[in-house]
Amino acid sequence: MSTLLFFLFFSHLLYSWAFSHEKLSSPMKILDISRRDVLAGTAALITAGSIFNTAAAYDPDPDPVRESLYLLSRVQEATCLQERYIKKKLPPIQKMKLTLKLVDRSYRIQDQINYVSKFIPPADIVQATQAGNEAADALQDAIDFVMASKNGDSLSNEQKEFLLKSLSETREKLLIFVDYLPDRDKLLAARARVEEENKLNIDEFDADLANDAGIYDPIELPWKTKAKK
Repeated sequence: MSTLLFFLFFSHLLYSWAFSHEKLSSPMKILDISRRDVLAGTAALITAGSIFNTAAAYDPDPDPVRESLYLLSRVQEATCLQERYIKKKLPPIQKMKLTLKLVDRSYRIQDQINYVSKFIPPADIVQATQAGNEAADALQDAIDFVMASKNGDSLSNEQKEFLLKSLSETREKLLIFVDYLPDRDKLLAARARVEEENKLNIDEFDADLANDAGIYDPIELPWKTKAKK
């Protein structure tokens, strides 16, 4: 997987984390920094080990349901990235730890499930919350396993299988969970936002930020994969 793909994914995590971090202190202090600035900071982090910009602008959806669905969609996307890492001959444990920490802190999967559950019909709430909670548990299993691994460790086939199963279950259970939501328009809008932001990130990426950016090899988003089946 190209370094560019990691840059794009990581830059979005920086957007989300910066907003949530700033929001806790003062909503008025969020810095107005462009997406290109965030990408530059991301490249600096990976190639030089430091970030030169202090925060990134992040505009949450004014509709809190769409925002939660957007964050859950980003969780699903993140599981696909982790699967690519795992399938490498020598999985980059340190990079996996970094991205999983940010996924956990920025997207807060359990918080989103708890919130969206309020808008699911009473007749479906038991099945829906079960699927959502199983998704959160599966992701936590993957996070705990990776965090307990040492940088540079190799993974046995059994360990890779465990991680792949946990990530797949997270993704699939979230697909089941959001399908219980009656308002499909909000779900489609949240997914469209992910797709549009990904396109903008690709368009604005400067290959000169990293000398090993390589050829961009995009992840197929989970709901696109499901639509083909």
